[in-house]
Amino acid sequence: MTSRAGVIAVLVDPEAPNRQEQLAILAQAARAINVGTLVLNNRDIDTAFATIAEHQAGAVFVAASTYWLDHRDQVVSRAARYKMPASYESRELQNASDGWRH
Repeated sequence: MTSRAGVIAVLVDPEAPNRQEQLAILAQAARAINVGTLVLNNRDIDTAFATIAEHQAGAVFVAASTYWLDHRDQVVSRAARYKMPASYESRELQNASDGWRH
């Protein structure tokens, strides 16, 4: 993802034990490339992606979490449905998204 995105949505599991550390690292990275962030601490995947679309985020980053991994098909399919460029901290989610590329 590049600074052309303007705002990057960040999907974070509100129950992840390392959530605060993830947010601190992501905030620092966003500042380094001069983009804003839209942080979504929500496990409702449909609502999260609707919010991302509503705010016209240029891309989404999905932070690592066992919850997102367990729901990877839904996360990846929503990113594809909204034609949202996505990056995944988890290799398993990234691998799952490979099948959705056209």
